[in-house]
Parts: sequence; structure tokens; C-alpha cells
Amino acid sequence: MIDSDHTLILGYGEKVFAILRELCEANKIRREPVIVILSEVEKEKVENAVREYGSTGNTRVIVRQVC
Repeated sequence: MIDSDHTLILGYGEKVFAILRELCEANKIRREPVIVILSEVEKEKVENAVREYGSTGNTRVIVRQVC
């Protein structure tokens, strides 16, 4: 995957959604913002949690699992 000018969140835990909320708010003025969550937790579990979290506005959230 090639992406530039993105924000990387290392790990997944209880504080991710507070961070995600703040980053999505800050990204409202950016064009095509991307946040990548890199975690040891199952990719599907994190994706489902992000989906349940709700709208991320114009921010695209990508989840990757570390093996």
C-alpha cells in the first residue's frame, strides 16, 4: 500500500477512539485525509469497532494487522 501524508496510530486499545475523534475533527479542513491504525488485534475486530464508532467525516480509516 502506498499512501502519503497520513496519520499513523500504533496499537489498538480503549483510547483509540478519543484519538480518532480528535484527528477526524482536525482533518475536516484537509483534503482526502487518511488515518492508518496498525495493531496486533485482528483486523476485522478493529474494522468493525471503527464502523460501529460512527462517522469519520471525510477521513478514510485504514486498518492493518501486524503478524
